[in-house]
Amino acid sequence: MSGSLEGRKLQTLDDALRVFEDRDLNSAVRSQLPRGAEIQLGAASEVDGREWIEAALQDGITGYVLGASARSHAMAVDSAAQDIEVPEQPSAPALLDPAPHQINSTAVRPTGGPQVGAGLGKTVQDLIVTGFGIATSVLTALILALLDTKLDFAVYSFMWWFVIPIGALVSGFAAASGYYFGAKVFNHRPTRLMLFNMISVAVTTYFLLNYLNYSFMEIKGQPVSGLIPFGQYMDIVLSNQSMEFRIRGAKLGETGELGSFGYVTAALQVLGFAVGGLCVCGYLRLAPYCRTCGKYLKKQLSITRYTNDPDGLDGFYSGLTAELRAGNSSAATRLISDYGAAKWNVRKMKLNAQLKLWRCGTCSEEFTETSVNHWNGRDWEKVSGLHARGYLPRT
Repeated sequence: MSGSLEGRKLQTLDDALRVFEDRDLNSAVRSQLPRGAEIQLGAASEVDGREWIEAALQDGITGYVLGASARSHAMAVDSAAQDIEVPEQPSAPALLDPAPHQINSTAVRPTGGPQVGAGLGKTVQDLIVTGFGIATSVLTALILALLDTKLDFAVYSFMWWFVIPIGALVSGFAAASGYYFGAKVFNHRPTRLMLFNMISVAVTTYFLLNYLNYSFMEIKGQPVSGLIPFGQYMDIVLSNQSMEFRIRGAKLGETGELGSFGYVTAALQVLGFAVGGLCVCGYLRLAPYCRTCGKYLKKQLSITRYTNDPDGLDGFYSGLTAELRAGNSSAATRLISDYGAAKWNVRKMKLNAQLKLWRCGTCSEEFTETSVNHWNGRDWEKVSGLHARGYLPRT
């Protein structure tokens, strides 16, 4: 179905169309319509890039439907229907979108049993998942502070080439790891509020671990916290810190006291904590997600086959993607399993093909990533134009 749906009366083609309480995929489902049900549509609006349309049912229930779902799962039955083209069956999303991280959620909750987090509002889920993040943040700060005060081993202070705060980045990633586990448990994709919370908690971890250092430290049996305020302690620590130069673990020398430049290194470390939290959010946003059930897809397989035949690999990859475009993941799996060599011969094989497959545990939704990679002498890098991610059409 194409064109505007505002004010139209529709009849469902199957039992997949749902009416939501609010214009939000995480809001409660007020009704899941059976095949042949009639629904009256009202005004349309756009929220977070999705078209939502007011809907009223014959039994008086009102709410909102996704415009994309209404077009795929219903036909117009009002007087304006003659200019509407009705597909014989719901159209399937195309595979291998060249923009690999664009995941377009157009469907909603599962038709099966209840899932963890179902019925909770998006903001409530954000707060619950944030609780997971706060827990790992406090634990990370405590571990880092104990390592620093008891073993004089400040992991978060490691810098690469003096400007890249690799230690802080890893520490920020660890602090935000609770968000990952919470999101997976509740099948909750990060929102803007959750992104803000993740970065805020990661940054707060830096100041919390310094406060714990301040609380744990003693001078001649006297707790530092009883001698000077925290602000003065931070000024002394940052101004008097120094940087060591190491190559492969061997110490080459150190800078001596950094003075005011210590505040610059502190700012870089704070930035590293923030980026660590941002990385967790980005990973969750990219993780394959079932558009129908509202769950993270489960990884089924990852197959890599090696070759040194570029012409043969080009033809093979075309056949592999053709099977995936047809929605035949089983044939694609057999095809790549029989191709090339399973083990890499570093001297002879400079190319490989890779297939990764994710699948929903409730419905038939599948997501794949394919790539052709070239060995550049140090690492595998993807060949331009031969890398794609996308949902498989349902057969």
